[in-house]
Amino acid sequence: MFVRLVLFIVFAASISSCVSLKNNYLGHTPRPPANLKIDAGQMAELDSMRNAADISIDSLMKSLSSKDHTRHLNAVEINRLFEDFGTLLDYDRVLSSQLQNTKTQFTSAERLAAAKLLRSAAFYDRSFQHNGRIRRALDRGELGNNIPKNILQKSREFLYSVSVRKKLLNHSAAAKPDAADSILMQLPSTNFMKEAYADFYRKNDRLKNAFYYSFTFAGSVLFNTTEAENRKRRIKKRKTAVQLQAYVHPYDILLSKSNNHMAGKVIPGYFGHVAIWMGDEMPGKGKRVRKFFNADKNKQVGINKKRMEEALRSGVRISSLKDFADGDVFLIMRLRELTPEQQKCIQTNACKQLNKSYDFNFDIESPDKVNCTELIYLSCDFIKWKVSPFMGRYTIFPDDLLKTALSDERFEIVVLLKDGQLIEHPKLTLLNELMK
Repeated sequence: MFVRLVLFIVFAASISSCVSLKNNYLGHTPRPPANLKIDAGQMAELDSMRNAADISIDSLMKSLSSKDHTRHLNAVEINRLFEDFGTLLDYDRVLSSQLQNTKTQFTSAERLAAAKLLRSAAFYDRSFQHNGRIRRALDRGELGNNIPKNILQKSREFLYSVSVRKKLLNHSAAAKPDAADSILMQLPSTNFMKEAYADFYRKNDRLKNAFYYSFTFAGSVLFNTTEAENRKRRIKKRKTAVQLQAYVHPYDILLSKSNNHMAGKVIPGYFGHVAIWMGDEMPGKGKRVRKFFNADKNKQVGINKKRMEEALRSGVRISSLKDFADGDVFLIMRLRELTPEQQKCIQTNACKQLNKSYDFNFDIESPDKVNCTELIYLSCDFIKWKVSPFMGRYTIFPDDLLKTALSDERFEIVVLLKDGQLIEHPKLTLLNELMK
């Protein structure tokens, strides 16, 4: 037994030996992000930015541990958590970029950068390891805030790497004490046993992730069915789009029910799909664009112009009103008197969802993938949306969006299009009857 244990430790050490100061949890970082500087004059500002994000995450994680552990994160908390974590990783990328040209001997700046990187890893370990739900969600990665997959596991391996720690401490013995030493003294201790534990022990993450991703596979198979589009259906789409065009304003939320798509038959409730109309100008095609949408409610846009953001089986994309108008029943919800801050909030959050894959797990707390309702949930995070428990997680269905709007005075139900007939400001009794 003892021999097996020794062999296991040796094997673990050999596997983890690929972790180094250059090849840390962020991989090779040849240059810092374009929006961040690494000159001496900016470093204090970056440290301050990191401290603010640390405090924000600490506050959020304490609020979760002090309340019912089964409660779900609301949209503001989800956006805040992933935005703050993305900010911290951008800071870490600046530190990592300073280590890419390190030779045999460290400069004092390089050694301080390495110590700060270890301090970051220790903060992630301390903040997220005790909450498996949040840990697994962050480790799935997130495109909108540039969070890679498995980042927490990799940072933990880096934190407890014996070779990394030994290299820094050996340099310390041969040099005068500096700012890096005080940071290194505050890190959790490590040895080959702790390193092996960090490398191979995942609590129950492997099992839960296997169960989680099985839903992704099953959902992708289940929803991979559509009826072929014929001429009659194309004519109907165009007519419907023209009818809706007369009513849509920027930031309107459009719900639809379709008998031609599997989602309409599988999604619980009356409505099966939802999208958001963004107005006159949208980001172009290709890679994600980090600029705000510019919505002009006084300028009408053609039905073929791509101004609608929606999450489809193929992922989050920008569509035209005609593309969206493939259904049988439509409803337009509008938020009255949006402030400039709320408009900017929708623009920023919606832009971060572009190009994400479809969430067949229907899990609002894991924004690595989003479905159509989660797109609205995260984009309009200043609304307290109604959510539904669903197979051990929390999700939100299109009918939940309408139920929220009917109970919130900030919403206006603009029009219902059913059987080709337009009903302006439909009565509450009619809408409740539809959702029975």
